[in-house]
Amino acid sequence: MKRLAVIFFSLCTAILMTAGCGTTQPETKEKTVLRLAAAASLEEIMEKELLPAFLQKEKIEVQGVYDGSGRLQRQLEQGLEADIFIAAAPGPVNALVKQELIEKTAVRPLLSNELVLAVPKGNPANVKSFADLPKAAPVAVGDPAVVPAGIYAKNYLTGLGLWQEIEPKATLATSVTQVLAWVAAGNAKAGLMYATDAALSSQVEVIARAEESKGAEKIVYPLAVMKKSKQKAAAERFALYLASEGAGEVFKRYGFTPIKDESKLKAQ
Repeated sequence: MKRLAVIFFSLCTAILMTAGCGTTQPETKEKTVLRLAAAASLEEIMEKELLPAFLQKEKIEVQGVYDGSGRLQRQLEQGLEADIFIAAAPGPVNALVKQELIEKTAVRPLLSNELVLAVPKGNPANVKSFADLPKAAPVAVGDPAVVPAGIYAKNYLTGLGLWQEIEPKATLATSVTQVLAWVAAGNAKAGLMYATDAALSSQVEVIARAEESKGAEKIVYPLAVMKKSKQKAAAERFALYLASEGAGEVFKRYGFTPIKDESKLKAQ
């Protein structure tokens, strides 16, 4: 009998290990992961503040890819997988709407920013205004072909009658964060960037701001859920989170101005 009991116990143990011996194993819930393609100027705030906070709040992980908005647009056209796209200007988003990669109704304004003129700490070239830029070579500017900050800069300088003189001396960057890096390192004597980027470095000084009265365009960051996203419900929750008052306060700390679009974003 004792031998039979040992055999029975061994069989039951084996069954427990394989089939559970009548007990149900808890199911492992697959983690929701969203893919975000966002303007380079958003990397710091997203990675350090908003994405970790959203994961804690909603238990949804967001993996971000950051670059110049025009470069991201091209990558999305070529098949880069993303659930959400946040650009630093409407142009790249509108281009994807025309290609039917984004539904027009899925686009909403999220943030605004400001274009500023910054110089290396100490201002070695003694640049005091936009009018001084022709004597400050090289000048760092985002490439207008792919960087919204570069488009805003070119348009503003054109309106001031300065672009033709500055363009030959300009060093074109692939993102606004690269402009910041060049100016902070002293590799450029001046640079046009967003106020939020300039605020990230103690090695640059803002000496002038683009004025609307002189033709500065309003800088708008639109957010869009991609048409091919397979997680639209989770993407919408993330969009609502970014439009919430809590996220808005974080954006303000970094120098952004939240835009409330009541027709698209409902209160949480």
